[in-house]
Amino acid sequence: MKKSIAHVPWFYLLLTFYPLLFLWAVNISEMDPGVVIRPFLFTLVGSAVLYGILYLVFRNVVKAALIGSLLLIAFFSYGHIYYAARATPALEILSHHVVLIPIYIIILGVGVWGIFRIKNYDKYTLYLNAASLVLVLLQVVELSYAYISSAYAASQPVKVQSGLRLTTNLKDMPDIYVIVLDTYMRSDALKQDLGYDNSPFINQLTQMGFYVANCSHPNYTFTYASISALLNMRYIPKSYTNDVWSEFSDSGFWSILKNDEVRQQLKSVGYKTVAFQEEYPLLEFDNSDVLIGTSHPTINSSYLYPFEVMYRQSTAAIILSALDPNGKIAHYFQRKSGNQDTASTDLSGLTGGNKDFVATHVISTQFILDHITDVPAIAGPKFTYVHLFIPHYPYVFGPDGEIMTDPGYYGGERGSAVNAAYEDKGYVNQVQYIDQRILPILKTVISNSKNPPIIILMGDHGLSGTNRPTDLLAYYLPGNGNAKLYPTISPVNSFRLIFNEYFGADYPLLPDKTYINDTTTIPDAYPNCAP
Repeated sequence: MKKSIAHVPWFYLLLTFYPLLFLWAVNISEMDPGVVIRPFLFTLVGSAVLYGILYLVFRNVVKAALIGSLLLIAFFSYGHIYYAARATPALEILSHHVVLIPIYIIILGVGVWGIFRIKNYDKYTLYLNAASLVLVLLQVVELSYAYISSAYAASQPVKVQSGLRLTTNLKDMPDIYVIVLDTYMRSDALKQDLGYDNSPFINQLTQMGFYVANCSHPNYTFTYASISALLNMRYIPKSYTNDVWSEFSDSGFWSILKNDEVRQQLKSVGYKTVAFQEEYPLLEFDNSDVLIGTSHPTINSSYLYPFEVMYRQSTAAIILSALDPNGKIAHYFQRKSGNQDTASTDLSGLTGGNKDFVATHVISTQFILDHITDVPAIAGPKFTYVHLFIPHYPYVFGPDGEIMTDPGYYGGERGSAVNAAYEDKGYVNQVQYIDQRILPILKTVISNSKNPPIIILMGDHGLSGTNRPTDLLAYYLPGNGNAKLYPTISPVNSFRLIFNEYFGADYPLLPDKTYINDTTTIPDAYPNCAP
């Protein structure tokens, strides 16, 4: 009995799910676990059908499993090889389906020929079972460790640097908003590097009472660290001295983002916390008192979620996208399904392999923009965090909010532009769109608030090169708050200043620096702000 179990070809089932588990583990911080359900079901059904067909043909359990495994390896590796070839000049010839497909057919033919020459399957079955089990267990352990360590990190108490106290009755305290426009660079960098002058937008902010820091800069040049510095009011090396920068893991960021000092301090004096469902779970504060969103991933959504798009693009399914570049077949099935997701804009014109990812991005972005103005109606003082992935790619919005149907704006890796020309134009388009969209939202939030609110409107970093360490940073501080601001302020000092001014705290201001690693800072490269 033991021998029969040991020689059952379990490797087929294990190899079926290994690619999905591997991709999940690599992208764990950027996805909701719920998005794994549909790929899991698709993979299970597909592999079962494949095995059934092979068994009916060959009438041999192990032979069917061996040939099926070979086909699965080919299917799940195709996209990886294709995109690796596109990124490697020496392998560029392999980035054409007309070249790569015949190579795969030859390899599969040789593999099947080799399987038929095997005389004793038992030995191979045992080895393949052991190897595939190890591969799967490694991914399961990695996923389990990541989720357990993240949950533990998020449960740890915050080390408060300075106590807060209410300077007036709680009901008279201001609501606080942080609105992040991801990748929005500073005005001088935008004009010098991309030739776009957003001074009308800056002037309107100023007329509304905002202070715009004209030499602002992020404390770090990537999102997680930049927002961590803002919400923990300290630099990462200072707050986590046991971590080496190169080893600072997603679970480390999970701790300081999900359990940040700003929200914990405000909760301690009676504030509610409000957040929106985000495209990336690490930036979604799902432990807030109020979480506003469209819903978590559902199995009946007619659009693919970003992880599903990535999963599809890692497989031979990308051949279907090449055969149907305009997505006519996909649009047909979406119409027939009768279950299309709703959005305020017609998305039928989206084309290319990233169209599903882009569609979910549009739906999420428009939902958040449509519902920020609902927040003032929530009773009591509240801290609200809003993170909009715009002007960050995908560059799907035109200057007036129209949907760009040219896939050059979002047909690159993970929805990026296909080249620099599309990136520059797409970025400016989205700056123009969000400028005109966010201004009336800010006006409505201010006018509908019971007490004049505190608002931070900011970018987390710039786009690339010398503008990467620049950001939009504007403050709406009621009373005398603006008098304490200065042109070179950075996010790390934002709440130090706010807490000192409005909550009687005693935070010293830190040096305003931009780090590119744990010890190296970078100076401002633009003439009006260069040291």
